[in-house]
Amino acid sequence: MKRSLTESEINDILSFIVPKKGIPIETAESIVNSHKKYFRTQLSKQLVYPEIIPILKIKLEKIYNESMIQPGESVGILCAQSIGEKNTQLTLNTFHKAGQSEKAVTAGVPRFQELLNATRDPRAINCKVFFKYGNSTIQELRETIGSSIVGLTLSDISSNIKIYMNKKPEKWYETYKILYNNNFENYKNCISITLNIAKLFEYKITIEEVAHAITNSYADLCCIFSPPSIGQLDVFVDTSNINLPAERILFINTENAPEIFMEECVQPTLEKMLICGIPGITYIYYTREKDEWIIETEGSNYSKILAHPKVDMTKTISNNVWDIYETLGIEAARQFLIEEFMEIMDGINVCHSKLLVDRMTFSGTIASISRYTLRKEDSGPFGKSSFEESLSNFCAAAAVGDLEPVRGVSSAIVCGKRANIGSGMCELRINVKGLKKVVERTFE
Repeated sequence: MKRSLTESEINDILSFIVPKKGIPIETAESIVNSHKKYFRTQLSKQLVYPEIIPILKIKLEKIYNESMIQPGESVGILCAQSIGEKNTQLTLNTFHKAGQSEKAVTAGVPRFQELLNATRDPRAINCKVFFKYGNSTIQELRETIGSSIVGLTLSDISSNIKIYMNKKPEKWYETYKILYNNNFENYKNCISITLNIAKLFEYKITIEEVAHAITNSYADLCCIFSPPSIGQLDVFVDTSNINLPAERILFINTENAPEIFMEECVQPTLEKMLICGIPGITYIYYTREKDEWIIETEGSNYSKILAHPKVDMTKTISNNVWDIYETLGIEAARQFLIEEFMEIMDGINVCHSKLLVDRMTFSGTIASISRYTLRKEDSGPFGKSSFEESLSNFCAAAAVGDLEPVRGVSSAIVCGKRANIGSGMCELRINVKGLKKVVERTFE
């Protein structure tokens, strides 16, 4: 009668998978554990007759040994073929999505090119942000985030900004003096800001918080804020101690100096001032993943996001490999590249992605797969010319008398030398004379 295999039976069947000699023991054990995990997952789901378990073990061992790659095999060619096949299909699939309007997410061939070229400024940078708590519903997540994620400057939340010299009092000034103070009466010049009330409500920002953000940054400013229904913020500026630059005295005099100072210095500075959130994050999208709500951002400031007290830094990820490399290091960047390549090229063996990524990261930093990286390496003129810009590389090598070491496959093929692949990988040769002497001694 058919039944599932027990744990001990599965371990016995897979006992033929042992570490290979000649490679580091840690690497060999990692390969063995990976293979056993893959087979164990499949065997645990199968129903078999107990009588055929020994036959199953023999068959698996035979197939496993036959599938192992031969020494000296050109694994780079297999990797390139597998990736090329998938990219061809991805190119054809782009026609099926023509005209669709979706959130800006780079995928398919453009995303593959960005990763391969190690682009520092991808077309659509975003972060997937997870939270430690307060994310079971979208309403709860909105309360958790508040105005702490999207980076908003004063120009983002204002609809109009005007400069007034000798500002006339508004109706609500008297109320402000009663509730707060009258320090603003010492100043005459003012920048009046009309705030976008709808945007303040969207990001849960009060006018008082905007005023405090400005006064905390600049001690010589005094902010007077209106009731929320009016949405006006008057910023009084102390212009009594303005020093005229020597190169501007011809164009600026004592009378117009305060106004020009307000237009060229104060207003641009205030417009660029960060009121709340994280700089670089321009918008957020709410999305549900499994049993929790998360956000996806437009723009990125990975280190600042991870420093947010409510963000779960063990899950939060950026789609820019340089953010990960500069924040978490080369090993994290390597793992990210492997996962990204596997997501784009779903269906190919992970070994191909690992080979490509190891080639990009083995030096300790991220190197693109391009002619610019090839220039920095110890490759000869033939190796560089066989990749890209053949004529330019040949001319540059000829101009300085560059030497060709004939170590690569391309240069070996051009020069008619046996390449260091396949049977040409091993440099050992049989000593026929010595072997003959051993045979003769044996029969004497």
